[in-house]
Amino acid sequence: MKKKEEVSFTGRIWAFFASIKLSVVLLIVLAVTSIIGTVIPQNADPASYFKSYGEVFYKIFKSLGLFDMYHSWWFLFILMMLTINLLVCSSKRLPTVWKIVAVKNPKFNKKRFDNIKRQDSFIVLSSPEKLKSIYESYIIKKLRYCHSEETDAGFVLYAERGRWTRMGVYIVHLSIIILFIGAIVGSLFGYNGWVNIPEGETVDHIRLRESSKPYQLDFALRCNEFKATFYDSGMPKEYKSSLTIIENGQEVLTRSIVVNDPLRYKGVSFYQSGYGTLPPDRVTLKITDNKIGKSESIEALFHKKVNLPDNKGFFKVINFVSDFMNAGPAFQVQLLDNGKSPVLLRLFKNYPNLDRMRKGRYLFSIESYPEVYYTGLQVTSDPGVWVVYAGCILLIIGITVTFFMSHNRLFVQVVRDKEGSRVTMAGTANKNRLAFEDKVEKITEGLQLLS
Repeated sequence: MKKKEEVSFTGRIWAFFASIKLSVVLLIVLAVTSIIGTVIPQNADPASYFKSYGEVFYKIFKSLGLFDMYHSWWFLFILMMLTINLLVCSSKRLPTVWKIVAVKNPKFNKKRFDNIKRQDSFIVLSSPEKLKSIYESYIIKKLRYCHSEETDAGFVLYAERGRWTRMGVYIVHLSIIILFIGAIVGSLFGYNGWVNIPEGETVDHIRLRESSKPYQLDFALRCNEFKATFYDSGMPKEYKSSLTIIENGQEVLTRSIVVNDPLRYKGVSFYQSGYGTLPPDRVTLKITDNKIGKSESIEALFHKKVNLPDNKGFFKVINFVSDFMNAGPAFQVQLLDNGKSPVLLRLFKNYPNLDRMRKGRYLFSIESYPEVYYTGLQVTSDPGVWVVYAGCILLIIGITVTFFMSHNRLFVQVVRDKEGSRVTMAGTANKNRLAFEDKVEKITEGLQLLS
């Protein structure tokens, strides 16, 4: 009894994975989750998620892995289930199809063609002996394979073409499995991260997107130069980075990248995703004495006291913001005039006359400061991408074979008649039958002309 129960349980498991309903359900689930992955931006900054969805939904979505869905355990589980389902379905039906495809010399079965409703018949004056070689060579040109058998009254020809096309659906199944394998390989062994590289500097590691942990590269990357162009409104028009790959102390590759035109090296892709400026360590201020109208340029280091022109007070630069409230670069200066309370000034590069509103003795404005840009790069590595490409190519081939090719079979029977020979023809196809019927008509017309 135990053995029977075990066999029965195994059979139920096999039937479960061989179910077409399971395929449909898994494909629907996969489609729905893919839509979710499109609606919810993947691998974005956690702060942006927190701001968009709030604390409660942020925790729920994070626990479900919706912020990095394509690397989550449940998404990989769906892919594995669908892969097993396709394998079982294919293995269940493949042996029957393979018996048809793999046979070298297919046997002629007259009963199969007797059941075809549409048959064409015509009479010719030539004898079966004269027609046999003529018909056989003509049909071979049309269908490539032709088998002949002699009968008491004449002969029969069995011809076919495209027997292998019955494997089209299994090519599609195989391509989908390869696609899933590529996706799983990419999810398990690939990574997604980011790095900011100042101009002239070199890095050999990045930060992983999800955990922000450092990830060591097998080579180093240097930012030679960063250039940005802007519209009149101040919005960025284009930004470009010149990058160099350095391996074992040698420069092996140099090229410039822009948005959607990445640098690829050893399976790692570097995409231009952003830029910024590094906080300067000094700034040159123009200080104007409103009493005498004299101006003076003074270079000030951050957090270092600098005497005012009359030496009766001093100031120091204490902060820098690259874009303060969309008004552009701004410096914060602390002014300490002798005998007076400290004053905090906000100086904007784009608005040099703004400090006039304070009506103090000294008018401060930004004259210049060293601008050092850094390039922001998105870094991805997907070792399964070539597997996915191979699966896509195979999928296109499989779909073409499945929907546009068919297994065509033709039966020609020639028997002696009082006036010569009677020729009867019938054909069938597993797909696109109407198209093959038109082809049979043309073959019939060709045989009549040869007769």
